[in-house]
Amino acid sequence: MTSSLSRRSFLTGLSATVLTACTLEDTARTRPAPLMQSGGPPEVPLVRNPGSPIATDPDVRVLLDWPEAEGATSYDVELNDVLIATALSTPGLTIGFGDRAIAPQEGPNRWRVRASNGAGSRWSLPDTFTIESARQVRARTFDFEDPGPLESTVATDGAELDVGAAYAFGGSGQGVALRARSSRNTRAYKNHDQLPIDECWLRICVQPREWSRDGVALNLARIRNRAGDVALDAAAADGESVGDGSDRDDALDAPTEISPSSSELLYWTTGGGVRSTSIAAAADLPSGVWSQLQLGVKSDGSVELWQFDGTREILIGTGMNPGMADPKSQVSFGNINPNLGITFEVWIDELAVGQQRLPWAGVMSDRSVLPRPAPLLAEELDDTFSFVFGSCNNSSLLPYDTMAIGAAARMEPDFTVHLGDHGYPDTGAYRQSGAAYQSLWTDLGHESNVASLLRKPWLMVASDHDLGGNNISAETVVPFASEAFDNYNQNSTDAQPQGRYGTMLLADGEIEMVWLEEIIHRSPVKEFNGPAKTCLGPEQKEWFLRVVSESTADLMIIASQTTIGHVSESGWIQYSAERNELIDACRARDGWTRWLSGDKHTARWAYFEERLVEWGAAAWAEIPQGTPQPAPGVELSASGPAGAFPTRRAALASLGLNGVANATSFGFCEIDSIAGTASFSVRDNNGEVRVQRDGTILEEMIDYRTRPWSS
Repeated sequence: MTSSLSRRSFLTGLSATVLTACTLEDTARTRPAPLMQSGGPPEVPLVRNPGSPIATDPDVRVLLDWPEAEGATSYDVELNDVLIATALSTPGLTIGFGDRAIAPQEGPNRWRVRASNGAGSRWSLPDTFTIESARQVRARTFDFEDPGPLESTVATDGAELDVGAAYAFGGSGQGVALRARSSRNTRAYKNHDQLPIDECWLRICVQPREWSRDGVALNLARIRNRAGDVALDAAAADGESVGDGSDRDDALDAPTEISPSSSELLYWTTGGGVRSTSIAAAADLPSGVWSQLQLGVKSDGSVELWQFDGTREILIGTGMNPGMADPKSQVSFGNINPNLGITFEVWIDELAVGQQRLPWAGVMSDRSVLPRPAPLLAEELDDTFSFVFGSCNNSSLLPYDTMAIGAAARMEPDFTVHLGDHGYPDTGAYRQSGAAYQSLWTDLGHESNVASLLRKPWLMVASDHDLGGNNISAETVVPFASEAFDNYNQNSTDAQPQGRYGTMLLADGEIEMVWLEEIIHRSPVKEFNGPAKTCLGPEQKEWFLRVVSESTADLMIIASQTTIGHVSESGWIQYSAERNELIDACRARDGWTRWLSGDKHTARWAYFEERLVEWGAAAWAEIPQGTPQPAPGVELSASGPAGAFPTRRAALASLGLNGVANATSFGFCEIDSIAGTASFSVRDNNGEVRVQRDGTILEEMIDYRTRPWSS
């Protein structure tokens, strides 16, 4: 497969993250440029490529192409400041992936051409193209984490993982130093759990710095399966309750005894080369130089080890590990051996995991700015538009392909309304601080489905795990977590300085989108349920009631982190007096009102009356919870299917991976402002409208300009 980057342009609407092929459309060829002067060096004005990213698969090819330059006798090509070809007689050079191939790098790639003749030579202006990963599971770039010691999977004494700018690949951002100052205590590593995948690739950048003795095998990273789900058994044995999905990832990280065949290790022999468990051939790993490595284990247990020198990639060797034919459930970086008998320091950066071979890390990527979702701007929406909504995607359940969030991405919505618990940063495998929260959200954006959704704007609602812990309140919100959410979301700040709550007019004012902040102001969930108990706080409640009473919109859509129509241990039912005020206000307005809610891990629908309905979608990617009952004031309702499980291990044991995925859900809304219609639905992990066991179809379409209740 070849992708032309100059004489061709991408079809509009290309979704690069999820593609495994590039669809292209011919455009006119640029005419050759004239010589600047008779007999002078030829000029090559490259056609500017449209900048569409190319999603990589192992067979991708990129054609660097340019028009013929009048009088030129040869061409040289430079890619990412490295001369990759000289004395070409005709335009065009194909680069791609393969043994000894000149390979592009992840992110922006810069290239230019030099045309020569007997009178001299001249470089063209540079052009760029962007490479992105398809089917990527996760990344850990360290760029926005806290400098200092990184929490390891097991307690360490004498060894550490230390995050800092000095250890950064490419000289920008941050990396991590794997360091041992004691020859007896050399173990420091971090596990990352994931849903089992048949084929698993691990990319890592490594630079050895110092070691006290040659010839010692130092582990750098590993891919492992979980024969018998040993790590999940450890979590269950630990007694961690998931509740609403809040089980700690470090419980899943508990060390377990594993057989050698259930892991494929990448290790460096100090003073020598790097190899893996099943591959005897070694790649050079010179001191003080960054080397890029990829270890891949395929579905049949076959293993490949690749290295990249900044220009060409090399297949170091292949092997077979029959025990790794099972799905791969965990990756880790660092050294797992507690007593190597040496001291050492090795720098590690740009860790990434994929379901197929990944592009190589690029030095041109800008790591200075925290990547954030694009803001939602009403004026950029067409007359017809759609959005998805949902909550609760756990960072230990990557990749999201089989989950509802994967189906939501495949809907290609115009924007996303995220209703909270974005990755569970309070429980994840990151050091707990504001920087760690933001870093987790940034790294989640590398997962292919999240990356696809992030191509369009987001409206973000905070839930409890985004702000420091399960069922927290105004008294227990973690300040740095609250600040991290403020720094990350891009919501409109017209109503509140940090965008925590607000309102936005869509469809020329006929639709009003309202979002609420229901954590930072709320009374403790278990507090006595009296008139003074609040979820919104007095200032936000006054604002909301005023917005509802003064709104002239035909349709009001309210984004809430938790359910108002069903009974939930952390839902609006726990704030009944305030809940009644809000419901009464919505019923009093002469217009349609639709609540969108997350938090409770089951698909839901609650019908108060024709003008007031709640659509509940959770979780995008988490285990199900028990089926909730309708709350007071609800005339009709539906929820489930789901079950109540004390741990994620128990849920997986009972339902299996497919059962957990089938229980996930997302919401979908489509607006046609010309016809004046809005459709709402809750959908399953295949993107199909959910049909509940009682036959209820979780879908409706309304003509929001009509008032049937007035007839």
